[in-house]
Amino acid sequence: MTSYKRFTLVPQTDMDLLKEMGLKPHHKVLDIGCGGGRLGNDLISYLDKGNYYGFDKEAHWIEKFRLDVTLNALSHKDPTIDMGDFTLNYKDVKFDFVYGYSVFSHVDITVIKQFFNNFNDNIKNAKIVVTGYFNLPEGETEQRGDRHVRSNEYVRVKYNPKYLDKCLNEIGYTVTSTNLNDVYDLTLNKIGPGTDEGTFITGGNNDNQMVILIEAKK
Repeated sequence: MTSYKRFTLVPQTDMDLLKEMGLKPHHKVLDIGCGGGRLGNDLISYLDKGNYYGFDKEAHWIEKFRLDVTLNALSHKDPTIDMGDFTLNYKDVKFDFVYGYSVFSHVDITVIKQFFNNFNDNIKNAKIVVTGYFNLPEGETEQRGDRHVRSNEYVRVKYNPKYLDKCLNEIGYTVTSTNLNDVYDLTLNKIGPGTDEGTFITGGNNDNQMVILIEAKK
């Protein structure tokens, strides 16, 4: 399969994962780094009216996402789709789930802490499901990132799960599971075991992503 085909299959697995974790239509979901609605359209369709919130810092992705919502006849679901970053303020909204696809893979730990500190009142009772490169090679204990040659922004950051958990513990959160990839087996079977697409979805080597669950410390 092409990389594009592989990419388009991931939302199916993510919806399966969120439902497996208890996502229901009445829940409120915050989609961080929502992009052009890669999973957003499916979430909007599934959730009750007004329960989807998504944001991204790239204006062109937000414009595309909003257009797609109209074209897909989902405007009646009244989604909130904002252009912004981790400094946004959703006031009194309490989220049940937070979803982020490859968001933490592009920022360093100070930005991750900024997200949890800024959104604490909104997400402290939520299940926070994120994908990222949380599988550093043995011997690397914290984080490693590569920067874009022109923008100097991080393009891929890998974290040691224990190091991430240590940092999150300092602000009242913890990594409660690093084994969520098992839920992806259903879609893996559709693609075919042993393929490049399979390793992309499940993680499985130091270059691929894995899925973790973060929750507030009880």
